[in-house]
Amino acid sequence: MGLIAWFFPRSDISAIQSVWFEIVALPTVFFAMYLTNDPVTTPSRRSVKCLYAFTMGLTIMLFRHTGGYQMTAVFVVLLMNGITPIFEMSAEYVARIVRRNIFDTQKNYKQAAFDQEEDTE
Repeated sequence: MGLIAWFFPRSDISAIQSVWFEIVALPTVFFAMYLTNDPVTTPSRRSVKCLYAFTMGLTIMLFRHTGGYQMTAVFVVLLMNGITPIFEMSAEYVARIVRRNIFDTQKNYKQAAFDQEEDTE
């Protein structure tokens, strides 16, 4: 949110003031501290939490720049709570692919070591 507020301020003020107003003056800190940290609706993996936070900040700023409301974080929290399972399922899919590749690599390594032992005998 800070980067978007820095590079694309919504009014004719300095970049520092824009970041201050977007993050602190509006109730963004309240939403970030209390509403987005609900243990039921937040993702469980650390990488997904980072993606979730990035997407939430980007969506809040998109709604603020294009919408008519200042306090759009409420709408974004509701939207992100609805699509959290999509983040979780896609992260599990990626983790399965990574685990499968690691397992196949270990299996091939063990097979190569076994073949090498047979060749030396």
